[in-house]
Amino acid sequence: MHTQPTRTQTPTQTQIPVNSTRLMARITGALSALALVCFVGAPHPAHAQAGAESRTMANHPDNTPANTSALEPDRQIGQRTPNLAVPGFRHWKNGRSGTPGMALVGGLWYPASRGGLGTAQVLQHGPVFLGQAMHQDAPVQAGRWPLVLVSHGVGGHWRSLTWLEAGLAQHGAMVLGINHPGSTHGDYDMRRSLDHGSRVRDLQAAMDAVLADPELSAHIDTSRIYVVGFSLGGWSALSIGGLRGDLNAYTQYCAASGHRHCKDIARADVDLAQLDAAQWNRSYRDPRVKAVAAIDPALHQGLETSHARDMVSSVLLIGLGAGADRLPDTDFSPGHSTLTSILPKAKVETLAPAMHFSALGICSPQGAKLLAEEGDDAVCTDPAGTDRPALHRRIVALIANEWGLQKPAVPAGVADR
Repeated sequence: MHTQPTRTQTPTQTQIPVNSTRLMARITGALSALALVCFVGAPHPAHAQAGAESRTMANHPDNTPANTSALEPDRQIGQRTPNLAVPGFRHWKNGRSGTPGMALVGGLWYPASRGGLGTAQVLQHGPVFLGQAMHQDAPVQAGRWPLVLVSHGVGGHWRSLTWLEAGLAQHGAMVLGINHPGSTHGDYDMRRSLDHGSRVRDLQAAMDAVLADPELSAHIDTSRIYVVGFSLGGWSALSIGGLRGDLNAYTQYCAASGHRHCKDIARADVDLAQLDAAQWNRSYRDPRVKAVAAIDPALHQGLETSHARDMVSSVLLIGLGAGADRLPDTDFSPGHSTLTSILPKAKVETLAPAMHFSALGICSPQGAKLLAEEGDDAVCTDPAGTDRPALHRRIVALIANEWGLQKPAVPAGVADR
């Protein structure tokens, strides 16, 4: 495996150039068109319904499974890969979200009951990204499992993190990835996306709905509810865990840095100084959440110890890339952010070689070519030496170990198939 994790509670200071030309060139509005879980790069109108999005999402509606031919070679379902390792999956919908009048949709992953499983199917991502194996609508395996909520980033989609959702389900959790109205693919607005508290309300509404469902709640250990997110979703995880934002600090960061997200805000004619500071700065802590994990989180610039006084005790921070491959807007390393200093008990992992968008799905063999043909961003092109599948497995293992997840046992007498 090519990932080189560094684990420390007090990370050593790393000098990272502010101007990472290669990464910043990738951060355009086409990121939303790719249904990425990225933070920076709000969608340009010209890309809103064009480019790779039509290939990665629209060609494969949520209710369209496929056979296993779209899986990467080492995840093919066949004689050497037992179906028992593939999680159950069902499409999920709730009539209430954190935004009045808006519904929540998502994907629910879970340990599948071993009885009567047929051939695994693939939840397709389109030709740019490989699909994810699942047993659609399989019964939930007996027992009570931790509940994990997954939050994507600006312009993202719950499908963008199926590798994470399915991976954690394989480690013994019920995992729900949701779309955030106002900052998801097909429903994006810069001003609405900056109402980051609505994303926490989405997570809470999803939590309420799952716990109120008699069938699902019978399989949930309510003492073990966790949240993980990527990029802006990483901030959502930290926020529901008790970390408070600081609108003035972020406004100053934008004025001083001029990084991509700040430019996108200005281009959308949004004045940060005119936003509701009380809503931005308030605590969104939900005491039901016992631990959080944030992968390359956003919005943390300029925070102080007082912003973390309500923070849940178990926090895992995962950074992607090093040096010029680190994304400035989500770089929490010392010298670029105060995040690790105000969360001194957080467990910190830096994985390299990697980049911010290495957290996207596994690209198909033709993915990079298709993106190039459309003039879209080269998000399939990782830094030299990156093993994206191994990186994903490492991230899943880090989170599973931190939360004490245990893979479901195979009942005696049940054969692999």
